[in-house]
Amino acid sequence: MLERLSEFNLKCNHGKCSFVEEEVRFLGFLINGNGIRNLDERTKAISEMVPPESVTEVRSFLRMINHLRTFLGPHLSEIAGLLYDLATSEGEFLRTSEHDAAFQLLKEAILTLSELNIEYENNVVG
Repeated sequence: MLERLSEFNLKCNHGKCSFVEEEVRFLGFLINGNGIRNLDERTKAISEMVPPESVTEVRSFLRMINHLRTFLGPHLSEIAGLLYDLATSEGEFLRTSEHDAAFQLLKEAILTLSELNIEYENNVVG
């Protein structure tokens, strides 16, 4: 790996590097030989969330969802569309049962993710 970095004139700060690790925490994920998982702290935070009561809370939830969009499948935008509409609404905050259903569906989808599937291009990892 160090040779490959050197080819592109990139350098590592050896004090911040670790090698031969069985698992690594990176950008909110736990990466190991079995795959990539969402960190338990993040999953716990999502499981404890209640339906949003304001535009700010909707936006916060959507940011968490967006972090996992790659793993939630192609229909994410359809399900989250109602919440995006709610997040961009002006005036009075009017949450409906449809918004609650979309919130619950997205929350359950995240909580049921176990190992996340990522295809590594050019066998860069592993």
